[in-house]
Amino acid sequence: MINTHMKKQRTGHFDKLLDKLVKKEREIQKLPPLLAPDKAKLENDFAIDHLYYSSRLEGTHLSDERIEKAIHGESATPTKE
Repeated sequence: MINTHMKKQRTGHFDKLLDKLVKKEREIQKLPPLLAPDKAKLENDFAIDHLYYSSRLEGTHLSDERIEKAIHGESATPTKE
């Protein structure tokens, strides 16, 4: 028969070790804060990906060039002068 007191002690010890491990992992996984230019680039990349995949789902199949123009506020369709 297993001594329940010993089992609780081992479980408590394991919990402490697990807590230390989780704390260490959190420290390792902390990322430095994003600088403004990096944040803007990341948001732009997400916007481009969103337009690309949503155009595929909608069946419009926008080209990468047209997506870039749409993101940067340029006319997506060529204009005749």
